[in-house]
Amino acid sequence: DCFGKIQKPIIDDIGFLASYDIVSIDKAGINLALEKGNFEKFANTAKTQADYAKEIGLGSKDYELVEL
Repeated sequence: DCFGKIQKPIIDDIGFLASYDIVSIDKAGINLALEKGNFEKFANTAKTQADYAKEIGLGSKDYELVEL
């Protein structure tokens, strides 16, 4: 979430995520961030945005995490 020395990161590094589906990538990122901790204060807003994006047909919240 942060590069450089300007701002201290709020969670540990979760790596890079890639997908053709913008909703599933958001959902995966939210879940990974919650697993790392210290993301709870942002989680409700992020979940609301992902839910609305799904509702208006931008993608699916289903995903398969493949680690490389």
